[in-house]
Amino acid sequence: MWEVDIILGSFVDKCLQSAPEADLRLYRDLLAEEDQDLFLWLTRRAVAPTENLQASVELVLRAHGIRG
Repeated sequence: MWEVDIILGSFVDKCLQSAPEADLRLYRDLLAEEDQDLFLWLTRRAVAPTENLQASVELVLRAHGIRG
């Protein structure tokens, strides 16, 4: 899904090199999920099913200036 690729790719460009190891682990977990689910979570149409996945979503959204 192109929208997800753009959002995640932008996060990589902005934040990945300077991200702490804990954030990298969260991000890796997020990448293992289906694009359809990622799209719903990143557009806040649904909440990720686990705390760690939701933390990953929030990490990506914060990098784009989107809060709570």
